[in-house]
Amino acid sequence: MLSPLMYNSPKINTSKMRDNYAGQLLIAQPKCKSGFFSEAVILMVEHSTHGAWGLQINKEVSTIKTDTLAQTVGVDLTEEHSKPVLLGGPVETTSLHFIHTPECVMSSTIEINEGLCVTSDPIMFHELRNGRGPAKWKLVMGVSGWTGEQLEGEMSGLHPWTPEHRWLTLPAPNRYLLDLDVKSMWKGMVTQCIEQATANFF
Repeated sequence: MLSPLMYNSPKINTSKMRDNYAGQLLIAQPKCKSGFFSEAVILMVEHSTHGAWGLQINKEVSTIKTDTLAQTVGVDLTEEHSKPVLLGGPVETTSLHFIHTPECVMSSTIEINEGLCVTSDPIMFHELRNGRGPAKWKLVMGVSGWTGEQLEGEMSGLHPWTPEHRWLTLPAPNRYLLDLDVKSMWKGMVTQCIEQATANFF
């Protein structure tokens, strides 16, 4: 039985950064050769000179459902709350985060934009069971993390990184992000990036 460890990242002051990717989507390039991050879409939660972290949102854990994880903290969810769990990243692999709409917020909640939040509190399971949870939500297991200046290095494409390390970026959409099909999300995001680049070119 899994024992979830809720990942509580400290609040990060991003006001002095030149390029801040918090609240953005990082989309792997089609030529990305990374095994884990191939065709990845990552919702960036926080970014500072000390590092960055986000949650991969387009790959599911095939063997685990949300109700199974809820039981590890003593909560029995109804069948309607049984959903696939998303594979958030290769770091803190037992940590759990809810990506959700803002009807229910807690002390650990981080606002991504006006329609999207991230919370790492197991009390959310209780709120869902009692009918007080968010209207839309997804549960993510694991974190994608970068050390200080690592993400900036990847985005530069300069040695020791390569152009293949660069990420495509889009602003994170509001609540409709939670309605997107995970299987077609990456392809749709890449298409959107190409369309925007083409429009800007002309």
